Order: sequence, then C-alpha cells, then structure tokens
Amino acid sequence: MKIIYIILLMVFVSDICVGKSHTRPPRILSLSTAATHILIQLGCPPAAIDEYGKIATGKENPPVIGKGSAVSREKMVELNIDTAVLWYYQLALSRELKLKGIQVRTVAKLRLETYPELIKQLGELVGKKAKAEKLCKKFKETLNKVAGAGGKKRRVYFELYAAGKCAGEQSYIGDLVKAAGGKNIIRKTGLVSQETIIGQSPEVIFYIKGF
Repeated sequence: MKIIYIILLMVFVSDICVGKSHTRPPRILSLSTAATHILIQLGCPPAAIDEYGKIATGKENPPVIGKGSAVSREKMVELNIDTAVLWYYQLALSRELKLKGIQVRTVAKLRLETYPELIKQLGELVGKKAKAEKLCKKFKETLNKVAGAGGKKRRVYFELYAAGKCAGEQSYIGDLVKAAGGKNIIRKTGLVSQETIIGQSPEVIFYIKGF
C-alpha cells in the first residue's frame, strides 16, 4: 500500500509542477507601439497588433488586425485574444473589451522617465519580471551613455505616421531627441504646415518609413 501511496503522491506532485510550468501566457492584442516593442524584447511577442505597431516588430510578424481603435472583433475571437494593451485615450474600446471579459492594461501618456515603469508592468503581465529588470537596467545604461555624448544641439523635426504630423518637444520622442543632444523644432505633437517646418530650419529630419 505504501508503494501505491508514494506513486499517487509522485503523480500528484508531477501534475502540479507541469501545471505551473505550462501556464498559458496571455494572448495579447497590443495597440501601443511602445508596448509591442517591449513585449518582443521580453520574448513574448503579442498575438496581434494594429498597423502602427509594425514599426516595432523587427523580425517578428504578429498579425495586423486593424488600425488604432478600429480592430477586427472577429479576428480577436479567431486569435483567442484574452488581454489587450491600449493607450490611455482609447476609453471606448477599453469599456467594450472589459464587458466582453477581456483583461485590459492601459499605457499612460509615455515620457522618458516613465518608460522603465512600463517595462516592469509588462514584465509582470507576461511573467518575465527578472528579464524586465534587466531591460530596465540596459535602458538606463544606454540612456546615460547617449546623454553623456555632448556636442552641438542640432535642430530636429520628427514626422510620425502622416505628412505634417510631428512628434513635439513634450513627448516621449521629444525626450529621446533631447537626450540624444537634439533640439526639437516643434513644441507640441500635432499637425504642422510645410511653411512652419521650413521656417524652423531643421538640420535633421526623421520620418517613419512605410506610412
């Protein structure tokens, strides 16, 4: 009888261990480009993204199922999406998905100083806390190296997904430009005219290819 009890105990413990080690990771729809990039760096690429997220996927190729908040609900069901990472302003979509039982994580307005916190939050979401800590450390080390480079501040214009839509000084991209030694020629993110851009005489122009 003792042998039978021992065998049953071993099977029970084995089942528990298997259950813990094979916990299914969340099936994430990421509508935040920043979150998409971080999830890929954590080794947990999202199950789906929107069109804007393509700039952050690198060699990964998650399905694109919409643009902004206009995402395919049918594709979400087909891909078994159970978690969504949304921007803070996508309130209507957030309410809808919560009513459907989908877990929603909101990305607050992103700035350079809040980026490490987003890494930690996503690391906790996908069960990669240790790797998230390493990414935070690497991010801060790289930022310190760039910030210490010095040199002349060049005037920078950074265009986003459409002609005339620019990243302003008071934004995450604006923070990066400043940290890299540049000076953003536009203060607030939004649409600007060609005349405004030319009048500000940018020395460096960035744009997102493919949009």
